[in-house]
Amino acid sequence: MFTYPDKEKSSALILTSIVLFLLLIFGVYFLNSSLTGFKIVQNYSFANQAYYLAEAGINEAIWKLKNDSVWKDDFVDPNKNPAPDGKFWSATFQRDSGLISGGSYEVTIQNYDCARGEIISRAKIEFPSGNFVQRIVKTRVFKALNPSPVNDSPIFSGGIAKKSIFILTSTMNIHNGNIFSNGDINLVGRSVLNVEGQVLAVGEIKKSSASTIKASARCSQNFCDDGCGGACPPEAIDVPMIDFDSEDLNSYKNKAIREGTLYSSSEFETMLWENPDLVLNNDVTYVTGPIELKGGQKLTVNGVLVSDSYISVGEKYNWGRRSGNSQIIVNNISGKPSGILAKGKIKIGPFSRAIDINGLLYASDEFILLSFFYDFNLTGGLITNKLTLINFFGEFNITLNDQVIRDTIGVPQYSPVVTIEHWEESY
Repeated sequence: MFTYPDKEKSSALILTSIVLFLLLIFGVYFLNSSLTGFKIVQNYSFANQAYYLAEAGINEAIWKLKNDSVWKDDFVDPNKNPAPDGKFWSATFQRDSGLISGGSYEVTIQNYDCARGEIISRAKIEFPSGNFVQRIVKTRVFKALNPSPVNDSPIFSGGIAKKSIFILTSTMNIHNGNIFSNGDINLVGRSVLNVEGQVLAVGEIKKSSASTIKASARCSQNFCDDGCGGACPPEAIDVPMIDFDSEDLNSYKNKAIREGTLYSSSEFETMLWENPDLVLNNDVTYVTGPIELKGGQKLTVNGVLVSDSYISVGEKYNWGRRSGNSQIIVNNISGKPSGILAKGKIKIGPFSRAIDINGLLYASDEFILLSFFYDFNLTGGLITNKLTLINFFGEFNITLNDQVIRDTIGVPQYSPVVTIEHWEESY
């Protein structure tokens, strides 16, 4: 039997030991490299989770600005609840997220002007070892202000033609606001215009010698009283548009279709003849064609009555089937649209009774009031391209309610979406 010498055995053992040692070194290196790579991937993953957690905090703050009544009020009126240090309004909240183990975020909003602020969201994910990852996301947000779509004017005429507001031997009393015309304002005969605000005309203000105007200021091409301030004459304002019948789901026609209150002109006329004291409790009643109230008709609208043609009240006495003066009453439910809207004209004729409307009168063409003895009371606003008022022995009383106007034409006081000016991430 052959055997290796002891020297050869020793060499083989040493060589084997070296190989095993080198393999161990490489194994440890690759294991350490793999663990390092795993940690990098894991940290990157947790860092991403921390970022999305911080982003969730930003989105929750924006949600609160849109839906939380306290946040909404304080955000648009930062001096209402200023911070202890005397700065604009600020607020902070914290969340321990159940979505990520060890995750949490803290969100702070600090206003720097009315309806403008900075949101800072700090998110952290802690590990059992005591280590943690953190991400900070900052953004500036604002809401576009739109205090009044009609320049705080319960009477708004968008037409640029002469006599876009024409008042003949009538008394008009305007409370809590202005009267505005993109054209002229004309008072003829013995007319009286009492305005708690300003009389504003892009054109001229004209009146007969027997007519009187009482207002805080007259601002036009031919009058620039001391109280006008700013531009005199005022700049023209586009007529706020109403979505009568577009394909948009929020158009008045589509709302009526969903509510089951879309009628043809003949269908609605049948309803009127069958119900001399008709009450509409629908949010929206939409008629494809003209609407005529005659023959002693009384109509109460607890919402919005819309015509894609014209609306007439008391133009005809009607000596046949029914006779008498007609009347329309509109009631407002808080937070909902209310009023009478027409793509064409709205005409109140001599065979009408006292009119009470708590809502918006909107005539894309012209609003005409020809009445005797009866008062016309409107709380909300009147928007039309041309206004003709002839009301003998009665008064036209109108009180501004901007909220009713905004609810009905769909123009909120503040834009419904918080717009992001800037988005920034830091560690």
